[in-house]
This record gives sequence, structure tokens and C-alpha cells, in this order.
Amino acid sequence: MTDWLLTYLVHSTVLLGVAWLGARHLASHRAREVLWKTAMFGGFITATGQLVLQRTPLAGPVVVAPASFAAGPVRSPAPEADPDNPALAEAPLEKPAAPPTASPFAPLGDADLLVPAWLLGASTLLAIYLTRRIRFARRIAGRVPVADGPVTEMLRELEGRSGLANVRLTAHDSLPSPVALGAREIVVPEAALVDLDQGQQRSMLAHELAHLARKDPAWLTAACVAECIGFAQPLNRLARRRMQESAEYLCDEWAVGHTGSGVLLAKCLAKVAEWLESTPATLPVAGMAESRSHLVERVRRLLADAPFPTAPARRTLLVASISLLLLTLVAIPGVSFARHQSADTGSGKSKAEWPESKDGKDAKSANAGLRETADSNRAIVQALIGALKDSNVEVRRAAVNSLGRFEDRTAAAALRETLRDADAEVRKSAAEALGDMQDNASADAIAALLKDPNVEVRAQAIESLTDLDLVTPPAGLIDALRDVNAEVRHQAAHAVGHFEDARAVPALKLLLDDPVADVREAAVEALAEIRNEAAIEAIIGALKSKDPKVRQAAAEALGKH
Repeated sequence: MTDWLLTYLVHSTVLLGVAWLGARHLASHRAREVLWKTAMFGGFITATGQLVLQRTPLAGPVVVAPASFAAGPVRSPAPEADPDNPALAEAPLEKPAAPPTASPFAPLGDADLLVPAWLLGASTLLAIYLTRRIRFARRIAGRVPVADGPVTEMLRELEGRSGLANVRLTAHDSLPSPVALGAREIVVPEAALVDLDQGQQRSMLAHELAHLARKDPAWLTAACVAECIGFAQPLNRLARRRMQESAEYLCDEWAVGHTGSGVLLAKCLAKVAEWLESTPATLPVAGMAESRSHLVERVRRLLADAPFPTAPARRTLLVASISLLLLTLVAIPGVSFARHQSADTGSGKSKAEWPESKDGKDAKSANAGLRETADSNRAIVQALIGALKDSNVEVRRAAVNSLGRFEDRTAAAALRETLRDADAEVRKSAAEALGDMQDNASADAIAALLKDPNVEVRAQAIESLTDLDLVTPPAGLIDALRDVNAEVRHQAAHAVGHFEDARAVPALKLLLDDPVADVREAAVEALAEIRNEAAIEAIIGALKSKDPKVRQAAAEALGKH
């Protein structure tokens, strides 16, 4: 399993690097999408293929000896020779007179720890993703079917052109954007049935039907799962986002082609941007827009008096994709971790063919390898820190995502500086990385983002603060309960409940009358977590709320006391 993981990292880095370079020179979003999909999922395929087929690539295998792995996190200095530690001491290696007895206190090697660490990380991220999907499903559980009216008639007309049938149309008041859900459902904000004219509604439905016809919800779910499983590869996040961007552009093209108007779709996107400002999306879904970042470019493209780029034939793209995978399979080296055999095999050599030496040269080589790897990691961290100040925003985004993978205090300090970056996505990613690293020293710097002008940054700051092991949460969390954005208020309520912050009770009592139902329910849940006398009094008062869900939540909360 260790060999597969290391091979996957090598192959995925090559494929994603090719995709990043190639996509910059492709005008067609269909070609870009195929390239990013091939790169994101190809690493899993080629790494598995090399190990299953037992094929030696043209470049030959790369054998990694245990000594080439650093003995600790990348921030640790290279270990010096220690006479009390025979594994690292610069002393002659003696051949044991008899097979050694296994000791319960023998340290595990890096290869032994790599797989458990990966399994723990992947399972944790998958659990988080599943939790978010469950929350999203509960959030829209009360959606209402739209069974008649002009919108339904337009949907039935467009169905025939998409090759789909019996697509379900529903509406919910808490959605910030239309969403293609599952295989045959479109969920729209209730505002879309009121604020959009019929032409804009038709463009909206065409866009979402394109998502369903292309099976984008399934592709996006697969990409999110792959991102969780391959979390050690930071470029997977970039690949998933680029796939989403290309999907949106392609659905725009389909909608314009079947409605005949890019202007109406552009107006619809402008309205969606307003909805996203008040309630940003919290889960990657196949909708008209996940964030406002690329809406301006999409609107500009729709309003431009120019034809869309012609996409290569599907067969051409398929052949190119398979060729790239085959080339990776046969040419890019796999990685094998050489495990040292501790018992005497009778030949005087270990299984990794390491000859024993009486002059201590092998031990010196081991120490040199450890020092070289640690020095290399420090050099990588310093290079990425320098990239945080690059003039190109895409470079800064990639650098901050990569630094989030390192357990290095220098990286944490640099990430704190990056929280003041001019780009909102960079600030958001830096806050996310510091939260994942559980760097408590960054609490005040993250809390400063609670006043950030960008909604998504404020929401991420709250999530990152809840990831920290803080005794007393920042007072700014209480101020966030009065944020103009409903999603920020919702997350802030959960956060103060998580910290059981009694100071938040007065503000939570005010949220019991919030105009958004989810915020009202979150306020009740937070009061239930705090559990002091004032909180219980507020929950009792919530039993008289006009909202039946709030009354239900209050009754359930009182039963827990």
C-alpha cells in the first residue's frame, strides 16, 4: 500500500502538471474539462495499473530507502548522531549473532506510519464531506414541488432537447442558486419564480438541464471523493475547481444554443450573484454558480458578440485522454519503499540488498540522507513562502494551498501574513489551512477576518476558529451573530454553541426572531449547548415562537437538560 501511495503522488503530480500547462493553451472548455478529469482521476488509474500489471516503466522504478525519509515533521531539523540511538549513530553496523527478539517498544518506521496516517486523513475528510452533504440534504428537505405554471411548461419543452424525461422541479427559500440534484431534479430558489422574467427562467432551466444531461452532479461527487482520498495531493483541489468552472461554461453554451439568447442568461447570472452575496454556497454542487468569483467573466462572455470556441470531436478527446494515461503508465516511474530486514537471512545482506559494513559508511550515509531530506523540505517551505508574495494571484493561491499541507511553524507564520492578501480566495484558503493545522497562535489573526468584506472569507474564518483548541473564543464571534449575511450568522451560532460561550446568550436570544429559519434553529441549538440559566430561560421563551420548527427545536433542547 505504501508503494501505491508514493506512486500515486508521483503520477498525479505529473498528470496535474500537464493539465495545468495544457489547459492554459486550450480555447475549448470541453477540451479543458476532459484534460482536468483525466489528470485528477488518472493518477489513481495509472498507479493501480503499474502495481497490478507488475510492469516496470521505461524510466525504471524509484526505490526509496528508509533513510531517505525524515524522521519527523518537515519542520524538524535533521537528527544528529546520537550514541544512545543506535539507529542513527555513526557507528559500525554489526551483524547480529542471532535473530533479534521483537520488542513492544521498538519504534515504527516511516513506511509503517504512512498508510495509517493516510487512512486516518482520508477517512476524516470523507466523514466531513459526508456530514456536509447530510446537512445540505436536511437544509433543503422542505423543498416544494413546482408542478404547474409557465415554468413547468418551459421545463417540459426543454426536456425533449436534452434527451431527458420526467425531470422533477422543486423550490426552496434558503438556496442561493439553482441546483441540479441527483439524476433528475432541479431545485431553484423561490426567488427565481418571482424575481426572474420568463426568458430568464427559461435560460436558468436550460443551464440546469445541461448539468443533468452531462451528469455533472455525479462527476462532482466523484471529484470531491477523490479530493478527500488523495488529500496528500494539493493540486486535486485546483483540478476539481477547474472542472467545475469548465462545466459552468459548457452549460452556458448549451443554454444559449437552446434558448437563442446569451443576454437573458447573463441577466439571470447577475441576479444569482445578488443571491450569493446574501447566502453563499457551502457545498460544491452542480448549480449556476458556487461563488461570485467567475460570474463576471461568464457574463462578459455571454454578452460578447463572438461565437463560442469549437470543441474537438469526442473521439479525438477520448483518444487523447487514453493516450495520456498509457504514456504515464509505461513511462513515468513507480516508487517502491525498500524495507530493511532485521533478522539474519544467512546471506549477510538484507532484503533491500544493503551490504553490512564495519567502517560505519552505511550509517553515515543514512544520517546524510536524513539531513538532505530535511534540508530539501525546508527549502520547499521557504520557496512556497516566497511564492505567497508573487504578483500572479493564481500562483499565490497554489502556494497557500501547498503550504497548508506542511506542519511547519514558519509556514504558519507566513500564512498569518497572507490573511491580509488582496485576493479573497487567498485569504480564505490561508484561514482554512491555519484551521486545519490547528495553529492556536493564529486565533487573533483569523478572528480579524470576521470583519472581512467578503462573505466567504468571513464564513471560513468562523469554521477555522471552531477547528482550534481554544479555551476562550474571540469576542468577534459574538459580533458575527449580527452579520448582515444569513449564512455567517448561521455558522456563528453553531460556533458559539461549540465553545459554550455564555457571553453570546443575549445575542442568541435576538436570533430567535431572525428572518431566516435556519438561523433561528441554530440559535436554539447553540443555547442548548451553553446550558446556563439564561440560556434555558431563552429556550423556554422560544416555545412561543411563531415558527413551528423553532418550537420543536426548543422542546427537544429542553429535554436534554
